[in-house]
Amino acid sequence: MNVLTEDIQLIYDKLADETSQEVFANRLAYNLTGHIESLRNVIKTFAVGRAFMEKINQAIDAKRKICIFGTGVWGKSIIDSNPDIEFWAFVDNDLNKCGKSLKGIPVIHFSEWIKMNEDMTIIISTRLYHHEIYTQLKEHQVSDELIIDAGKMLDNANKIQYFDLEELKEYRSEDEVFVDVGAFDGQTSAMFVQWAEKYRKIFALEPDPLNKEKCQRTLESIGAEYEILPFGAWDKSEQLSFVSGLNGASHVGDNGIKATESQIEIKVDKLDNLIHEKVSFIKMDIEGAEINALKGAEKTIKGYKPKLAICVYHKKEDIWEIPKLILSYVPEYKLYLRHYSPFKDETVLYCVAR
Repeated sequence: MNVLTEDIQLIYDKLADETSQEVFANRLAYNLTGHIESLRNVIKTFAVGRAFMEKINQAIDAKRKICIFGTGVWGKSIIDSNPDIEFWAFVDNDLNKCGKSLKGIPVIHFSEWIKMNEDMTIIISTRLYHHEIYTQLKEHQVSDELIIDAGKMLDNANKIQYFDLEELKEYRSEDEVFVDVGAFDGQTSAMFVQWAEKYRKIFALEPDPLNKEKCQRTLESIGAEYEILPFGAWDKSEQLSFVSGLNGASHVGDNGIKATESQIEIKVDKLDNLIHEKVSFIKMDIEGAEINALKGAEKTIKGYKPKLAICVYHKKEDIWEIPKLILSYVPEYKLYLRHYSPFKDETVLYCVAR
């Protein structure tokens, strides 16, 4: 990776507070070297991250076996974010997933795990079903001391992500037009409605048919003024392979990949081609396609200087390539960085300008 010192200095000089500088320096170091303490310095900037790390350290100090309940995206992220910690097992309720291994760690059924439980620490890793799993554990007399509810932590973080930056309020208008790129279930757009107080319209981009239905239900339930665009945001108009059915992790696949049950063809296009209104706020969380989407939004960003909340953690180079690209469009943007999980995921770049 060719990371130029002048690019790093340009970005660093545009960071508007110490927290942003701390996140940037440590995220950059982690992405370039894989140094785990640098990642933990990023995580420590977020209260939820500090709480998670404290609970993990307590389990290690007590010499307890540590297990992860759930084999989904977040369960895997726990492993990837803590390569220096020995995890004893994954636990799952799905018999089809049990009796195998994931990332070299055995997957066992809950009924088997609860019989052998010897005061093991169990981490709830699912955000969508953390309450049900917590209830299941309590029904089997697992004490709170042994439960780390990372799913609840993630859910609480998700409820403030993209809008908690206090400085955003200074740039809020009564004529907001919000573009939710990677709208998933519409909850981020619903949060925008609360944050904005007054707004004109929401454009929700969501190419996954299952997610599109969830998004529509959410926005209808709150009486939002919205339009769902069934497109992926990209740097040109074309059709791409797309892995669907993964909730918030659905993503553009490689061209030419052999079709599977979860792969579909979707239309992608430039934001500049899809939206012809004065956009005031763009959020992007699209599983590594952010650079392409930003290239397709050049005219919109240059013309309107909207507030931006862009995920910069999916690819190692995102932490410098995304802010560099945005600053090439609008050099006067002030930059902020915040992290929203106890793991390596959910680092967000905010950009604001008059």
